Amino acid sequence: MELSPSSSFASLWQSPLFLLLLASVIVLVPLFYLLTSPEKKPPPSCGDDGDGRQTLPLPPSPPGAVPFLGHLPLLGPLPHRKLRSLAASHGAVMLLRLGGAAPTVVASSPAAAREAMRTRDAAFASRAPVRMAQRLIYGRDMVFAPYGEYWRQARRVAVLHLLSPNRVASFRLLREREVAALLAGVRLAAGAVVNLSNALMSYANGVISRAAFGDGGHGLDGETLRRLFADFEQLLGTMTLGEFVPWLVWVDKLMGLDAKAARTAAVMDGLLERVIAEHRERRRRGETVGDGDHRDFVDVMLDVSEEEERAGGEDVQFDTVAIKAIVLDMIAAATDTTFTTLEWAMAELINHPSTMRKLQHDIRAAVGGAGTQVTEDHLGELHFLRAVVKETLRLHAPVPLLVPRETTEDTQLLGYRVPARTRVVINAWAIGRDAAAWGDDAEEFLPERWLDGDGGGGEAVEYAAQIGQDFRFVPFGAGRRGCPGAGFAAPSVELALAGLLYHFDWELPPAPAGGTARVDMSELYGLSVRLKAELNLVAKPWSSNMELSSLAPLLHSPLLLAALVLVFSWRLIVPSTKRRPPPPCGDGSRQLPLPPSPPGELPFLGHLTILGSLPHRKLRSLAAAHGPVMLLRFGRVPTVVASSAAAAQEVMRTRDTAFASRPRVRAAERLIYGRDMVFAPSGEFWRQARRVAVLHLLSPNRVASFRLVREREVAALLDAVRRRAGIGVSSVNLSELLMSFANGVISRAAFGGDGGYRLEKAKELFADFEEILGTVTVGEFVPWLAWVDKLKGLDAKAAGTAAAMDGLLERVIADHRERRRRGETVGDGELDHRDSVDVMLDVSEEEERAGGEDVQFDSVAIKAVILDMFAAGTSTTFTTTEWVMAELINHPPVMHKLQGEIRAAVAATAIAGTPVTEDHLGKLHFLRTAIKETLRLHAPAPLLLPRETTEDTELLGYRVPARTRVLVNAWAIGRDTATWGDTAEEFVPERWLDGGGAESTAEYAQQLGNDFRFVPFGAGRRGCPGVGFAAPSVELALANLLYHFDWELSPPATRLDMGELFGLAVRLKADLNLAMRTRGLAFASRASVRMVERLIYAHRVIVLHLLNPCRIVSFRRETRGRRTLLDLVRRGVTGNDAMISMSNLLMSRMPMASSRVPIQQCRRQRGVINSCSATTPRRPARMQVVNIAWAIGRDAAAWGESSEEFSPSNVSTAAGEVVEYTVQIWQDFRFVPFGAGFATPSVELVLAGLLCHFHWELALAMVKRRRRGLTWLGLRCRCMYDDSA
Repeated sequence: MELSPSSSFASLWQSPLFLLLLASVIVLVPLFYLLTSPEKKPPPSCGDDGDGRQTLPLPPSPPGAVPFLGHLPLLGPLPHRKLRSLAASHGAVMLLRLGGAAPTVVASSPAAAREAMRTRDAAFASRAPVRMAQRLIYGRDMVFAPYGEYWRQARRVAVLHLLSPNRVASFRLLREREVAALLAGVRLAAGAVVNLSNALMSYANGVISRAAFGDGGHGLDGETLRRLFADFEQLLGTMTLGEFVPWLVWVDKLMGLDAKAARTAAVMDGLLERVIAEHRERRRRGETVGDGDHRDFVDVMLDVSEEEERAGGEDVQFDTVAIKAIVLDMIAAATDTTFTTLEWAMAELINHPSTMRKLQHDIRAAVGGAGTQVTEDHLGELHFLRAVVKETLRLHAPVPLLVPRETTEDTQLLGYRVPARTRVVINAWAIGRDAAAWGDDAEEFLPERWLDGDGGGGEAVEYAAQIGQDFRFVPFGAGRRGCPGAGFAAPSVELALAGLLYHFDWELPPAPAGGTARVDMSELYGLSVRLKAELNLVAKPWSSNMELSSLAPLLHSPLLLAALVLVFSWRLIVPSTKRRPPPPCGDGSRQLPLPPSPPGELPFLGHLTILGSLPHRKLRSLAAAHGPVMLLRFGRVPTVVASSAAAAQEVMRTRDTAFASRPRVRAAERLIYGRDMVFAPSGEFWRQARRVAVLHLLSPNRVASFRLVREREVAALLDAVRRRAGIGVSSVNLSELLMSFANGVISRAAFGGDGGYRLEKAKELFADFEEILGTVTVGEFVPWLAWVDKLKGLDAKAAGTAAAMDGLLERVIADHRERRRRGETVGDGELDHRDSVDVMLDVSEEEERAGGEDVQFDSVAIKAVILDMFAAGTSTTFTTTEWVMAELINHPPVMHKLQGEIRAAVAATAIAGTPVTEDHLGKLHFLRTAIKETLRLHAPAPLLLPRETTEDTELLGYRVPARTRVLVNAWAIGRDTATWGDTAEEFVPERWLDGGGAESTAEYAQQLGNDFRFVPFGAGRRGCPGVGFAAPSVELALANLLYHFDWELSPPATRLDMGELFGLAVRLKADLNLAMRTRGLAFASRASVRMVERLIYAHRVIVLHLLNPCRIVSFRRETRGRRTLLDLVRRGVTGNDAMISMSNLLMSRMPMASSRVPIQQCRRQRGVINSCSATTPRRPARMQVVNIAWAIGRDAAAWGESSEEFSPSNVSTAAGEVVEYTVQIWQDFRFVPFGAGFATPSVELVLAGLLCHFHWELALAMVKRRRRGLTWLGLRCRCMYDDSA
């Protein structure tokens, strides 16, 4: 009979000889270790030359280490608590020896955590091998992978593809469905005891499994799947003895851990194999989920794998094993984190009933009456909910001893030496309860500590903003090894918690006799630390009628009605009660009054109702009656309005620091993440963001680098005008075209080329973004009327626009990062054409490499700063250009004068390419004065952006308390007759010229901050840094529109309506529809040539893309063709054959144009505009005109008697100099051979080479051979130099 392994093992245990041998080993081996352990040498110094002069000590080590086992027996069932008590005795950094494995350093303070996860993050960035993780997760995952290339690539995939904000948002419907299932399960047991722990575990499993695998059980029922996940997480959190004492690994086998791990790994592997096979089969059938984007993790990883396979590079390949490992990472990290955080939060709330009631009140007030479902749209308003979750994470970190790290080199930690390959454990649980960091109430549950303000109703900071900045709070780690999935877990936790507290009132079951009605907070250690006992609670469904029914008698009470009438009557009759004298401002020697306040203030609403649809005009009329400084109350917000140059100078220069902050703008917070520069309050983040904008995004060099972008967009604008104009005089909606131009310039400067982002189709998105950002919401000034904004659909529209814009920006940033990873980043050379996203990514990477404590520009900050550019740049460019054209139309003499200046400047220089380029702008002084005069009369943001005082200050002798909103009426200041004279309301560009007719100031920037009569862009710390970016775009567009076209009103109108429409910027109320007449293009069309139409493309593409001067210079190094020509001549090839071969080779090496426009469009754009007269006879439209350049070049009337002779002196000046081809062609119409910019450098260089290297003469006889109708000339040559020369 064959003996099974299990029976033989049992018989071995029953053998007396085996038991005697085992006892001898256990006794003799430790004794031998104690007797023969050699004395250790002192440790070498960390980072010195080896002479011991700077030797750092090892961290202190607690006593009680046991041979072979080290400090393992000291840890007990709750290691985080024991390690905290040891740290209290031995310091924040300790050295422990856990068995025979590598030494372990434990960090238990914020300072130690900061040094390990930020200051010396690279040295602490690896992972120690974890035996159970290798058994369960293939050794190919991200969480437990050692520091190296595979880990970097895996983390990149996780951050950019699996856990990006866009991907997390795509799972919204999944989360809401799982919350609905959770609530339905609780509702079935309502009134009875609910095992909330089981319900929360099922919820967490449902969210994670569906996010990872999609819908479907994949061969396992829900309960089996739940048990599989539970076994997987239990094993992964088990500390195996063999990991620390390798020769005792047989104990783990004896306990059945290895067998259980093998079984669980096999079942999990089978599940994953089925899931991946099903996904691949579905994709093969063409049923792949589109990039809409609701793909699960497996779909995303398959996309990444296929993309890596197509790229075929040498990077890490994500095969099936890697996909399974990373998906298991998501399951292991997210399931327990979500479950335990929810469980601990509910337990803490049950033990703190007043906190739970406050949170329920906040949720129910935000969501509304019963029957309404809590959605993710509500979460942004639930600041106290976020504070509760954070306080729970502080006290109950899901993984109290973060996943262990391993040092990659000898380093130090708080002055102690940490050798390479030392295991490092960070006790997040102890750090979250450190009294030195959190105060005496560190052990108490106080969510209010996370709110700004004095414990009031402030806002809790985002989790991502807290992590990596505040090392008192490290539940998810930080630095390179920080958990990238905090953003994934947060909405799952918040939505479930909000749903449970909104729909139910919770309480403990009745306590047994002698018991206490309190949740037992004992812990159970594992992969994460959870409650030791399951959380059993009683849930009672809540209805809003329960609260309203108790108020019903009061609502029908005559006493309440009378009280309300008295309150309103009192406020109307006595609008302001007598106030106590204000405190002194400044030195206390005098008490300053508050600014005067206009009458008409209503209860609760204040002066909001008197502003009307054009607030800047109403405020100007109020200032005429009450003075240049007024105090108004918009709802509950006190607002000071400054309406004179003197007041603006005091706000923006004299007391700039006191007026340098921004108030909270609700629409901006919804759309721009609360992390931008324009709307940021004064502080360190704003200073760093402005520094980046001034030095990197909007510097003169950066603005100059976008020249090609501007010229291309201007060319597109002109083409659009011509297409819409057609033949003859027609009406053009110039407003629509100018908006497209502004969007094109800003979007391409921000994102680069279109890049597949469909920017043309995003115009509506940009328009919605600017409209919402410029909308004044009632709830911002009267919070209890915020429901009006919801009723009007503003909140829903803002949420939809924000999500769409965020998705676009995520794609843009991901594409840029991928391009940079492939090494395609545009260099920072002399011609630096990086877009704004590239620049911000450079800044972000530079900050990350520096590793300092400055503000970090992560993806959210990058998106916010880019959105700032859209908000500030698009409307400013569009409205300024629109208003200039409107004023010029109403003032024809000014327009004709300006057109004369532009056309004279172009005729004087005549640079090939686009007729008006940025090279001309410096000479167009009157153009600049017209723009300045327009900005004076029509400031893009007439009330500028609101400021907020940071302290008590004063303004023109009036007291302005701290946290007062301040508006500067730039529109009123620009029209103030006291400073601009009697013509303040008139459009007079000449006022900006000095006596000699030249412009008084060379640049807009010189005017701003020096002349406070002119503040269209503000000044001081909060002045707009983007003036230099907008100016060339406006100037170039206007110069080209006025150069190419003559403009007038469409009949029968005689004057343009200058009515205004208020928004983010004030624009014309009606679109600018103008009649245009194309100038100077009567002979500019081409007759139809059928074959040419099929072969050739648009002239605009040739000039702007192929034949611009920069492109021609870029071909300079293409010398292969010229070298080939010389070689052919040396080998005796005839001159004609050699030149043809060289020309073909040279042209074949030139890159093709990136975009093509059919010649049909070109012909429509450049059609004959109208009939015209040339010299004497009249030429009707569409008549073909031929210029014989050969005859003109030999015209004796133009060239003299030697016109038929070859005489280079004919094209030389008196001084013997030869004028440039391009200048000659544009100025001298006796010389019209071609457009010479591309061909002439090639011709000159080849000719110079041929004449330099060879002597030329005719062959003995002229060789004339007929080849396809052509005459070939035979020449012979002899070398002037040998080959070496």
